[in-house]
Amino acid sequence: VLGEEVLKENTFIDYIFVGEYEYTLLDLVKGNNLRNILGLIYREGSKIRVNPRRPVIEDLDGLPWPARHFLPIKKYSDAFCGLPTPSLQIWASRGCPYKCIFCMWPEVMYGGHRYRTRNPIKVVDEIEWCVKEYGFRSVYFDDDIFNIGKDRILRLSQEIKRRIKLPWAIMARADTMDEEMLKAMNDSGLYALKYGVESGVQEILDRSGKDLGLNKVTKMVKLTKEFGIKVHLTFTFGLPGENWTESGSNSAA
Repeated sequence: VLGEEVLKENTFIDYIFVGEYEYTLLDLVKGNNLRNILGLIYREGSKIRVNPRRPVIEDLDGLPWPARHFLPIKKYSDAFCGLPTPSLQIWASRGCPYKCIFCMWPEVMYGGHRYRTRNPIKVVDEIEWCVKEYGFRSVYFDDDIFNIGKDRILRLSQEIKRRIKLPWAIMARADTMDEEMLKAMNDSGLYALKYGVESGVQEILDRSGKDLGLNKVTKMVKLTKEFGIKVHLTFTFGLPGENWTESGSNSAA
């Protein structure tokens, strides 16, 4: 966010990568001319140079899998609702097409709201290898939004059902979910999910740019529970129009 300022104030930092950094890092370690490396902020003598931003990566399947062997990978865990551990964290997509005012991630990491997905078969290839290599007992898809693109979700669920016999969980939106998707995911082992709700007051949601109807949330939470899928709801405090009351509840200004 403040690349130039960080370099000015911290002389021990040599480079800052802006946005998706995989190919920026690759160009740097290959010894490419610094001026030609997109997404790089660096020092050139006494000057700080800010190169143009790198476009987002369209072909996510062209990236190698994370080098998990360099990390204490089993400590990276979000085993909510009793998800069995050790639990593998993985992404099947990147980006978010929504424009909630409280979320910096799309703007800072991706510079916009382009949503990109991976091939379901390649996603399950990675899961299958990680389970064999590390002995994971569950899988959590920590995508910004997992459940966009019904056909893709149905194909991914089918592939998981065919090859992976483990409970899994997702981060989702209630208004991009439907009964057919829930049934397919449940049949393939979906154990739990998170719905981002942010507020129980519709006016506050509307101000936040969440573009979410609480009636839809209520309906989908009920339906999700009917399938026996555990539900975790996430909320954001301090949204515009939110006040403290004597009872501690939220109210619109």
